Amino acid sequence: MEPALSVANMASGSLLLEMDDAELKALWTSPGGGLRALSSRLTVATGCPRFRQRLFAEGDLVADESALLSPCSLQLVLLPVCATTSKQREQVGKAILLQQPTVVEELLRLCHDPNMLVPHGRSALHALTVAAINGNCECLRLLLEAEADVDVSKASGLTALQWAARKGHVEASQLLVSAMADVDKADGTPTALQLAAKCGHVEIVASLLQARANPDKKAWGGAQGASTALQQASENGHLQIVRLLVDAGADKEAAGPVDIGMTPLGWACYWGHLEICRLLVEARAALNS
Repeated sequence: MEPALSVANMASGSLLLEMDDAELKALWTSPGGGLRALSSRLTVATGCPRFRQRLFAEGDLVADESALLSPCSLQLVLLPVCATTSKQREQVGKAILLQQPTVVEELLRLCHDPNMLVPHGRSALHALTVAAINGNCECLRLLLEAEADVDVSKASGLTALQWAARKGHVEASQLLVSAMADVDKADGTPTALQLAAKCGHVEIVASLLQARANPDKKAWGGAQGASTALQQASENGHLQIVRLLVDAGADKEAAGPVDIGMTPLGWACYWGHLEICRLLVEARAALNS
């Protein structure tokens, strides 16, 4: 029996996908269905994001579902990533800042590198980083769908997740975690959890802990040396975050360098955060390590 829809690689001739009438109908009628859903299936089959896919039917580019009449035989062309001009990079950076995802999508459809560096202030940062800094979730989704490196950090020192955690962008941080961002990454920098704990972003701390971020990882701690998220929260007076970290089993006796040796309780006492002191004492935390 002839399939209702078949897709083959135009270059190799290899069959990528076949569907019967029921499968094709379900694909078209499901929420978010149509060509977008077909492209998602082809992304799984080829590893190539939809932005670099082009479908042809009898030699003509398929632009919408009306061209797909059952039975239908399609050919798929996979395009390479192309070079991006400085003007195009500027367009992407501006579109992210102005919350214009359609502009970003149009440029990605031209097969531009999703890891491009775009102007940001006096420097250039990765497009994903700029989207995270600004909490622009629509652009984040597009860049991630285009397979941008979720953990890229070499341009700014921080990953997109670290920036989202620092800025308090809850939805953006959750989106990046869902995209398998490394929740504990720290290349001479604070972890995302440390940044959220220091800045008082309760929801982000909760979501990072749920994603199994390590509450006891010691990373950058400024002048005081390496410290944990619990030390940061205790020092900065964030009671709810201290409670979350204690409930998550964070080390209550973790201390800084030998010449300082301050535990979370020590920091809370030093800065006069009485409610945090009470909570830590009730949790049997020690004043000294």
